[in-house]
Amino acid sequence: MAEALSVTLHALAEEVASGSSDPVDIGECRSAARLTLRRTTLSGAITVNVETAASESGPWRPAGQLVAGKAVHVARLMRYLRVSWTVGVPVEFEVYGDAHTIYATPDGIELPVDVLDDFTEEDKAEACITASCEAEGYLNAGYTLPLAKWTPELARHTGMIAAWNLVRKRGVRADGADELVKTGRDEAIQWLSRVASGKVVPPGLVDSTPDEYDAGGFVISDAS
Repeated sequence: MAEALSVTLHALAEEVASGSSDPVDIGECRSAARLTLRRTTLSGAITVNVETAASESGPWRPAGQLVAGKAVHVARLMRYLRVSWTVGVPVEFEVYGDAHTIYATPDGIELPVDVLDDFTEEDKAEACITASCEAEGYLNAGYTLPLAKWTPELARHTGMIAAWNLVRKRGVRADGADELVKTGRDEAIQWLSRVASGKVVPPGLVDSTPDEYDAGGFVISDAS
């Protein structure tokens, strides 16, 4: 997870009334997150929602709801994140996690629509995060992560891996119907392996290598 950005959406504190946190900038390329709600006050009801917006002033739209003590995955995020909460009595809690660049979105998972309907939005978000992290294990061999731009080819192969992640989580069907999904995943890994070895160089991948020399001063002299 080389590109993961640690985020704290609500530092540990007690809230006595409903409200929302300050916006957190996760960058232009990150569109998914794994977040955890931890509460230290065990009594009293609390509802915590994740919200996202293109600018820090909003408008804000819902992205998911958190469950205390459980890592929740959300996708389809814009540049800014925050949480809003509803409490009836004082509750002390915190919300933290990490934001990710995902190379395949939930809509780009390589499964038929009727099969995708069997999975929740959180399932899809988790599959995309895991698949993108797996892809980065190969990309890291030749690119400085995170990637700033990538190609439809990388998105497609990451979507194949995400599809297999979902199928494996659900349980592989014994009738062989999921064999094509496994074949697609294997094809994606083979392609990523060729990228890692330099045999394939996708022309549209732009990594985080600085545009300018920034390693300090140097001297150029004439030949003796």
